[in-house]
Amino acid sequence: MSQTKPTDRVTVRLPFSGLYNTIHDQMMDIALEQINSDDAGKDNEVICTTNVRWAEVHLAYAQAYTKAAVEESGLDLAFQKIISPRDYSMGNDEIIVTFPLRDLEVAFGALDDAGKKAWRELVEAELTERPGFIPFSEYPKDAVEWGPVNTWDDAQRDLFFHFHAAPLIGDEYMLAEGASEVVDDVIWQAVIDPSVVPGHVDYEAPGEPA
Repeated sequence: MSQTKPTDRVTVRLPFSGLYNTIHDQMMDIALEQINSDDAGKDNEVICTTNVRWAEVHLAYAQAYTKAAVEESGLDLAFQKIISPRDYSMGNDEIIVTFPLRDLEVAFGALDDAGKKAWRELVEAELTERPGFIPFSEYPKDAVEWGPVNTWDDAQRDLFFHFHAAPLIGDEYMLAEGASEVVDDVIWQAVIDPSVVPGHVDYEAPGEPA
């Protein structure tokens, strides 16, 4: 196995609970409710929920969330993509970022005895069968047997990255509040049919020339 170069980056999943039934979709619901409320707080539908390209909103939100995670943690993260499941009963959205492999190796090498113990306990727990969960049997339960970081596969790197990054990134609600600042503007930009949205920059009142 060749030595890791400073420019080598790997893809990992950012600690993120997804956009379905989480604080994150609540932020989007709140943004749309505020858009659709008048100055007195009464309902006044301006943008119908079906008149929004939500994939664009989700992408912008995921990028903003990644930026907030970088600012909070100081980690060298670069947004790559958001993956959404076809069926939310099978899982939730994932934000994929790139991260320097060397930084992952440094973090692993810097574990003290308590950190090593916690890491081994996590690996064992993740590879122990329990009701509703059957782990991949190809991985040793003892993390010591996993070998060097640069020999790990995606799943192994994901698990260690979460172990390393989640405490640094911190509270997901706080990051969600920061990322939500982009939602209002993005919803307006993602309107499908501006002609039925009074106040939209591209709105055309009835009878006005196209």
